[in-house]
Amino acid sequence: MSGISPDMAPAAWDAYHRDVLRRLRPGIPMLIVHLGEDPRPERESFAAHDGGWGADWRARDTRAMSDAEFRRLAQAEGVHLVTWRDLGRATTLCRGNGS
Repeated sequence: MSGISPDMAPAAWDAYHRDVLRRLRPGIPMLIVHLGEDPRPERESFAAHDGGWGADWRARDTRAMSDAEFRRLAQAEGVHLVTWRDLGRATTLCRGNGS
């Protein structure tokens, strides 16, 4: 499954993320998103070396992950949304180091 490219229309991002959910298979698949906002300082910091992405894509990822329809679909598909922090805690517990 390919990812989003800088030339994907912003309006298509939400549909892309929902399609990814529908196509996931059992196991531990990964969808990496970059959550953030699109304030001027962030835009300026990315402008010189962003490869065409800009900072607004972080805001689009945030919007897509926060979307009520996306979350309902995730639940309906049996997808558990987790963060890197969640995975770190699980790893610690699996090693027997958790409390």
